[in-house]
Amino acid sequence: MSKYNNIKSISIDSLTKEELKDAIKEWSENDEAMEKLLWALYNNGIKTNGCHAGMNPYIGIDYNKKNNDINVKLMNSMLNIKGSQLLIIPEGKNPLSGPDWYKPSITLGSDASYKDVADEQFESIIRTINNENKVQTLIDTSPILDLLDFFIEKYTTIIFRIKHNNDDSFIFSIEGIVKEESELYKYFNTCLKKLNFTLIIPKIGHRKYWEYITKDSKEMNKILKDASTLLINNYSLKIPTSVDETDLFSVKAHIMRKKLSEEEFQKWVEIEKNNK
Repeated sequence: MSKYNNIKSISIDSLTKEELKDAIKEWSENDEAMEKLLWALYNNGIKTNGCHAGMNPYIGIDYNKKNNDINVKLMNSMLNIKGSQLLIIPEGKNPLSGPDWYKPSITLGSDASYKDVADEQFESIIRTINNENKVQTLIDTSPILDLLDFFIEKYTTIIFRIKHNNDDSFIFSIEGIVKEESELYKYFNTCLKKLNFTLIIPKIGHRKYWEYITKDSKEMNKILKDASTLLINNYSLKIPTSVDETDLFSVKAHIMRKKLSEEEFQKWVEIEKNNK
């Protein structure tokens, strides 16, 4: 039975060096390239929160602003690969996922269908970490980290996604659980309409998608900069401070985490989970 691969995340800081060796071996799913990548990230002070080797590989990292130089290199390197995508989450994961659920994160992934292709992508990221990649950057992702920093603890449920498709097009999407009557919806829609984003509203649920698609990498770089500037400069919404101001479990959890001790918070989570 797996000791470290389970539904809840495990804090790397809680592991001894010997436990970490075993954990990384399990997390890498015995894939040598993934194991090397996990160690390369760890040795450079970057903590991971999830990974998968083989078909549709990905690796998730906890966001830490002090690592932004290497974060940008990693993200830029990933987007040089056709079929790749980045997922940037300012407000962390599901509150039920483990002790570090609230931490902002970045996930790098691809649609690679074969292990050897995925392994080469891992090796490319390792070369980037070691400053051995000399490939010209297609997309500068630094404006996305400006957005990530800005939206931390704004409790918007917004996530940012950038894709480099196999047809060489690029997609920048901003996604979130946003009701159309809300001020948050009006803010995003007003700003992004100015930049010609397309709004996608599924028939079911409250999730909204604003997308911009282009095959011109220079155009995508401009959109990333312009969207970052516009959204940051025009934000004036009130940040919720009470659970009575939201019906979203994740937002309530962020608010209560600030008000309760860890033990009290876990009790609150259990009560909320049972009431669903």
